[in-house]
Amino acid sequence: MQRIGRYEVQVELGRGGFGRVYRAFDPTMGRMVAVKTLTAGGDPELLLRFRNEAASAGKLHHKNIVTIYDFGEHEGEPYIVMELLEGEDLQRLIASHRHLSLVQKMQIMAEVAQGLQHAHSHGVVHRDVKPANIMVLPTGSVKIMDFGIALVTHAAGTRLTRTGMLPGTLRYMAPEQFRGATNDPLSDIFSYAITYYELLTGVHPFNAATQPAVMYRIMSVDPEPVRALCPECPETLEQVLVRALQKEREMRYPSLDDMQLDIRPLMLELQQREARNLLAEARKLADTGQLEAAQSKARESLELDPANTEARQLRRLLQRIQSWPVPPLIPHQMPLESPPLQQLPQSSIDPYDPLERLVIARRADRQR
Repeated sequence: MQRIGRYEVQVELGRGGFGRVYRAFDPTMGRMVAVKTLTAGGDPELLLRFRNEAASAGKLHHKNIVTIYDFGEHEGEPYIVMELLEGEDLQRLIASHRHLSLVQKMQIMAEVAQGLQHAHSHGVVHRDVKPANIMVLPTGSVKIMDFGIALVTHAAGTRLTRTGMLPGTLRYMAPEQFRGATNDPLSDIFSYAITYYELLTGVHPFNAATQPAVMYRIMSVDPEPVRALCPECPETLEQVLVRALQKEREMRYPSLDDMQLDIRPLMLELQQREARNLLAEARKLADTGQLEAAQSKARESLELDPANTEARQLRRLLQRIQSWPVPPLIPHQMPLESPPLQQLPQSSIDPYDPLERLVIARRADRQR
């Protein structure tokens, strides 16, 4: 069995310009991990870059950033060990054209912003923000991966990039990166906005047939308005992205926190609207006896809007109904005459509400 340090390699997960990623087992901790190796070829500059990745990312502890467990060298090649993630990266999610609601897309990008802001506040710039480096987990939460060219900004004066070698993926770079300017959080904000635009529209804002053409568009051409490609996008969100994609870095948001301050009120409004729609669906499902599906919709509604009292009441009502060991009834199966309300322990029940008549009927069956 191949080993890298103490880690037992099981399968290769992928490879890139700087090395490979493996699924491996850590016998000491008894857990599966991801091990990333660097093909340094004896290049001290690449070794230094890799160590910077491990040192800077290892200091970051946040729910939206992949956790670094360990790093070292094996047979002269460096490696880094991180948590093994299950899910799908945003690049594949966008390419699959899978339906996501506007709220779901905004939630994904809100979590990305939280992770990046945490890194920025600790002096770390990602430098390669793009859909392929954002993992969406089965739970719907998000992890930012591969701070592979992230450097501590305190040492930003030290150029660790080879002459003529650009730090990052060209299609997601900010204009100043092409001019050789020092990267900082404002560059990450531009890349973040490109990713946001692409998630909303399914189209890269500066797409072109060749790399020089992409560079030209990033530096000189304004992208097509988001709402022209995604009509459901609110005008407020479109304007936020316009500002974040400004060519002149001083005209962008000073931080992702500031950007989210403009998005958050809109996000709350959209969440409340979607929560009301889900609540209406839950009631329809309950009226036809689909109690488990109704319970699920009510829960989704509460997750979007925890203050929605109607959703909370419906969820509790459905829980009470499901707790009784009798088959579910649907409205057309209810007895014509319900038992007197004074016989019921809950005096607050409204016998004219279809769902609450269901409660009455089920209790009546239980008493027979």
